Amino acid sequence: MADELNAARLDARIDDLAERTDRTDERHEKTSRMVFQKLAVIERQVGKVERQLVRVSAQLDSEQRSIRHRLEKIDREQATHEAIFTGRNGVAGLLVRTDRIEQHVASSRWLLRAVIVTVITLCATSVARVLLTS
Repeated sequence: MADELNAARLDARIDDLAERTDRTDERHEKTSRMVFQKLAVIERQVGKVERQLVRVSAQLDSEQRSIRHRLEKIDREQATHEAIFTGRNGVAGLLVRTDRIEQHVASSRWLLRAVIVTVITLCATSVARVLLTS
C-alpha cells in the first residue's frame, strides 16, 4: 500500500510537472512571438532610419560639393580683386593709380596757387606803376 501511495504521489507529481512544463512552453511560445513581433517592428524602424541616413548623406555630399564650388569661385574672385587693386604683369593697380592721381592733384594745386600769386603780383605791380607814373 505504501508503494501504491508513493506511486500515486509520484504520478501526481509527474502530471503536475507535465502541466507546469506545458504552461511554461506556452508562455515561452507567447513570449517568443511577442519578441519576434517587436523585433520585426524594430527592424522596420532601423530600415527607415538607414534610408533616411542615406538620403541625408547624399544631401550633405551635395551641399559639400556646392560649398566647395562656391569657395573656389570666391577664391577666383578674390584673386581677381587683388590683381585689380595691386596690379599684375607690370600693369599698375588701383592703389598705384590712386596714389599717382593724388600726387598729380597735389602738384596741380601747387601750380595753380603759384599762377594765382603770379597773376596777383603782376596786377598789383601794374596798378602800382600806373599810379606812380600818373
